[in-house]
Amino acid sequence: MGTSVDKINFLSFNMGDIFPTRDISELFKSTPIPAIQQDIVVKRIVIREPVMSRQRKKCIDESSGALTFQPSRVEIITTILWRAFIRATTIINGYLRPSLLDFPMNMRSKITFLPQVKNSFGNFIIDVPVKFIPRETKMELHHFIILIRNAVNKIVASCKKANSSDEIVSTLVNSYNKSFRSPDWGGNDEVDKVMCTSICKFPVHDSNFDLGNPNLIFFGMKDTQMFWLHDIGPEMGVQVDLKESCMQLFDLDDDIKDLIFIHDAKL
Repeated sequence: MGTSVDKINFLSFNMGDIFPTRDISELFKSTPIPAIQQDIVVKRIVIREPVMSRQRKKCIDESSGALTFQPSRVEIITTILWRAFIRATTIINGYLRPSLLDFPMNMRSKITFLPQVKNSFGNFIIDVPVKFIPRETKMELHHFIILIRNAVNKIVASCKKANSSDEIVSTLVNSYNKSFRSPDWGGNDEVDKVMCTSICKFPVHDSNFDLGNPNLIFFGMKDTQMFWLHDIGPEMGVQVDLKESCMQLFDLDDDIKDLIFIHDAKL
């Protein structure tokens, strides 16, 4: 296909040596996770650069100095999507409820004692639980950004204290048991749950198996409410997977109206 060897031979297949196969099923709590009973509706958004710049300025202006860091575009868009989701579920339920955001994070650059994982083939992520608690977190965008950043920093700090792959696994298990497997959070019907995963900076739209670059990429789990973030050239694409009743209200959110829906479909 005309691709030089130096552009292909960059992966290592040592992840199984660093993290040997082990049975950790008994370490997880057996809390049942509520199943989604409604159809998942899919919508796709392309976020233009002027919209991104406007939202970034809005976040910084509203914070009045509360933001001591420059938020990334992933943090900003995740915040906008999550807040719109919370507003939609508030209307559905008639009151503001706790919300749990599952925020998968690539750990390759975070674990300094395992430099060999940098080019390892496969997923090396930890799902970061971000918890919105009514009356503890205000609804301004910068409060959500700080909430996400603090949750990520907490997980990263725990992983940096690890000295072995076993300790990394223990950190993962403890995080799951306190959040996604907890009867107070992941196993609670009174908590609204959503995932936001980003594959920005991964050149998925540059994939070419001698058939040309893809025009449209679809992500899907069909049983989870999710936001999928990915690059489309200099712009950001977002696929929104929500329950039908939630999507109808999500569309009406003022922040979402400021974005551009280019395609929708029902699974």
